[in-house]
Amino acid sequence: MQDLKEKNVKINNFKESANKYFNNSLQTQNFIDNISKIISDKNYNVIFDDKIINNKGQTVNAQIKPLSNGEVEIRINPNSPKSGEFLIIHEVTHAIETEEMKSLVLDYASQHDDFKQVLNELKISYGTDDVSSEVLADISGQLFGNQEFTKIYEQKKNEVRTIAP
Repeated sequence: MQDLKEKNVKINNFKESANKYFNNSLQTQNFIDNISKIISDKNYNVIFDDKIINNKGQTVNAQIKPLSNGEVEIRINPNSPKSGEFLIIHEVTHAIETEEMKSLVLDYASQHDDFKQVLNELKISYGTDDVSSEVLADISGQLFGNQEFTKIYEQKKNEVRTIAP
């Protein structure tokens, strides 16, 4: 990793945690740069941590939680079999989850059979008939990599902005 200190302490903390687990490859640098932009834009604390556990004591891939100072922290397990980008989208989706997002996912699934199949498989995997919080977060990681969905999402977001005061 490059050893250039940023003015943003959160980015420095993120890069320091990344240095513990990753090499200095171009792929790693690009990933670090992308997550650094999210940190800068959203003011999140993002840290790599290979000891993340849920409330049942099980190791997890990633976790988002509010801190006592009101900030948001995202921890990513560097040993996760899922990509870091997917995990960030998954965790950020928990923070911005709305009924409108669920409706948008269901509407998109109703128009795309292959996507509907993936959605149904996720529901089965999570043991639910609903687009639960975890299902929505997982599917969002896949959707926001899809340019067609991203265009639809941007259109809907602009429509909502136009209607809102």
